Amino acid sequence: MIEVIKRSGEREPFSEDKVRRSLAKAGAPNTIEEKIIKKLNKKLYSGITTEEIYRLIFAWLKQEKTFLASKYNLKQAIIDLGPTGYPFEVFLARLLEAFSFQTATSQILTGQCVSHEVDIIAKTGSFDYLAQSGNPACYLIECKFHGRPGIKVALKTALYVWGRFHDLKETNLAVFGFQDHFTQGLLATNSRVTSEAAKYCQCVGLGVLSWDYPQGRALPDLVNKSNKHPLTCLSGLSARDKQILLKEGLVFCQDLLDNSDWHKLIGHKSKKIITQAEEMVG
Repeated sequence: MIEVIKRSGEREPFSEDKVRRSLAKAGAPNTIEEKIIKKLNKKLYSGITTEEIYRLIFAWLKQEKTFLASKYNLKQAIIDLGPTGYPFEVFLARLLEAFSFQTATSQILTGQCVSHEVDIIAKTGSFDYLAQSGNPACYLIECKFHGRPGIKVALKTALYVWGRFHDLKETNLAVFGFQDHFTQGLLATNSRVTSEAAKYCQCVGLGVLSWDYPQGRALPDLVNKSNKHPLTCLSGLSARDKQILLKEGLVFCQDLLDNSDWHKLIGHKSKKIITQAEEMVG
C-alpha cells in the first residue's frame, strides 16, 4: 500500500479518487485526466508528500493547458490574496453576490455589551444558497484567513465568532436600507477547521464555510460554480502586480476584462494576461 505524507505530517493511504476529483474540479477533460493519472502512477512511492504530488500535477497541467493549471492552483491563488485578510473578505463578499446575496464589509456595529467590527454582512431575501433554504437570511460572517497551507482553524476561533454573533443578534441593522437582524453566524476560512471546532459549530448551530466544508458547497465549489476565479491565479501577473490590483478593488479575472484601465495601475498590459483571464472565465 502506498502511503502519502500530508502537510501536517500525518500519513494516509494514497487515494486516486481524490486526485481525480481535484482534476475534475479544475475542469480537466477525461483524456488529460487519464494521461496525468498514468504519469502519476509511475512516480508514486510510499512516503511521497502531498506537496510533491501537487507540484507534479500542476506542472503536467501547465504543459497541457495553462488555465487548467491555474484552476488547479486555486488554493494557492486564494492564499496569494494575502498577506492581510482584508482582500479575502472582499473576495468572499463579492463571491456571495454571485449567489444572490447583498453584502457589506468591515461594518462597526454596537452589540448588547461592546462594539464589534464585522467582516461581512450578507443578506438574501429569497433562496439562501449557503443553507440550501428558501427562507430569507442575514448572516454575520467572520473570516479567518491563513497565509500558509496546512493550518486549521481551532476551537477558540469558533468560540469568539459565536460570542460575537450572540452579542449582535438583537442589534438593529440598516445596512441595506431596511431594518434587519442577524439570523445566522458563519465562520468562513480559506483553510480547514479542526474536528473539535467543527463539532462545536455543529452543536451550537454556527455555520461553517471552509476549504472542504460543507460538501458540495465549500469555498472551491462556490468559485467553480460561479466561475469567479481570483486574479491571483494568473501567471502573467507578478506578485507586485497582483497586490497593486487588489488594493484598487480588482479581485476577479472578470474584473480585468470589465475594466480596460487596469493596465495603467501596473504600468504594462500583456496579451498573455488578457488571454489567461478570458480562458479562466470561459
